[in-house]
Amino acid sequence: MKTQSKLLMVALALSGVLGLTACGQEEPAKPVAAANTPAQAPAPVAPVVAPVAAPEPAKVAAPAEVVKAEVMGEKVYATCVGCHGAAGEGGVGPKLQGQTVADLAQKLQVYKAGKEIGPMSSMMIPNATQLSDQDITLVSEYIATLK
Repeated sequence: MKTQSKLLMVALALSGVLGLTACGQEEPAKPVAAANTPAQAPAPVAPVVAPVAAPEPAKVAAPAEVVKAEVMGEKVYATCVGCHGAAGEGGVGPKLQGQTVADLAQKLQVYKAGKEIGPMSSMMIPNATQLSDQDITLVSEYIATLK
């Protein structure tokens, strides 16, 4: 009987130790299903998805027409640089910086019509007659941006 008592005490001590180690767990221990009980299917678990940072807002690009207009205006102005300077600061020809789009376009239309405005008309008339109305608009808009 002493042997049975010792075994019983060891079994109780062991179950107590095992019970105490389970106390530190976050989830309670699940009961063991009886041998004759059918096993239940585990509940579906939603997939864990890591948070994704929102994409940065796209930078608004200038419409293609605006970019094309700027490029075309700059292209037309390339023939003007020799006299008026790369930034419209003047040189052989007068300073163009600071003039409005309307004033620039009006003067180019007068030159295109073959009318003299000032002492450089003889140089401007042949250049302006080669410009379309659209070229005049584009180059006037481009010149107005020069600083």
